Amino acid sequence: MKAGKLSNTVLKRSIFKRIKKRGDFLEEKPGAGSECAILNCENAKEVILSSASGRWPVYAAANHIAAKGGQLASVQCGIFLGETTEEAELKLVVSELERQCEKLGVPISGGHTQIVPASIKSLIQVTGVGFSSDRSKREKVKAGYELVAVGDIGVSGIRRIVELKQEEILQRYSQDVIDRAVGEERELLGIEAAEKAYKEGAVHVHAISQGGIYAALWNLSEYAGMGFDVDFRAIPVRQEIIELCEIFDVNPYELESVGAVLVVVEHGSAIVEEMKQMGLHAAVIGRMVEGNQKIIRNQEEIRYLDIPQPDELEKFSQEI
Repeated sequence: MKAGKLSNTVLKRSIFKRIKKRGDFLEEKPGAGSECAILNCENAKEVILSSASGRWPVYAAANHIAAKGGQLASVQCGIFLGETTEEAELKLVVSELERQCEKLGVPISGGHTQIVPASIKSLIQVTGVGFSSDRSKREKVKAGYELVAVGDIGVSGIRRIVELKQEEILQRYSQDVIDRAVGEERELLGIEAAEKAYKEGAVHVHAISQGGIYAALWNLSEYAGMGFDVDFRAIPVRQEIIELCEIFDVNPYELESVGAVLVVVEHGSAIVEEMKQMGLHAAVIGRMVEGNQKIIRNQEEIRYLDIPQPDELEKFSQEI
């Protein structure tokens, strides 16, 4: 396709035709000739926005909004594709975004699609628009409060690696090992976990995404203005994910983990039990501490967390 803005014919045929009106918030869906959609936020006290990219951008944006105590209402999609892209590929991109929206019962309320020069890498970015009717969920994090990790880390990242490298992986491991590593797609959604955590007394929830749990711990520390003391061995991670990561020299603790969340709560044991009853892996992995020390303990060994590194998926950037 030619560089520049798409024609109305392509927009209608490959984008608007695939976008469905759903959910309770969309009053008017976007279309050719209309630069806006209209949302009804009559009962909202806050509007919450979250942007995400990658393979699961709708899920990631929804998780971040849920972590702030909100509900995803719609998504805005920015689609920038290279000149060598065929229209059939554009249809696949829109269909996948629409599929993720359908899973969550929300609409695509608009965005921007453009063909860019071939020298520029293609990019899909989603901005989730969410509403909250209760501002009381976000309280002050205090030293001594416990950190609970919910969901196995690295699931979304390992799913992407398997998509790219399955043949190579099958030379060393069986399909059964791969299936246990990638799990089910529902694990990429941390919405129910965030909602349940707040009901059980959480003062803050942080959705884990790019950069993995190490980046999430660092960002949580920066947000709270204090440090943490974490037991490395308590972090939930599947052995199968560790083994597949070893093939490609990937650190699972710095690997995209869409769907997993960190919960800050005064006492974490009750939340762990509630999450387990929901079929989710969960564990108290540490606590918040005064000061800026970001401590990771592995038995007698103590290390201090470094500034977050690029997500380990960047090692496969030429193939994504």
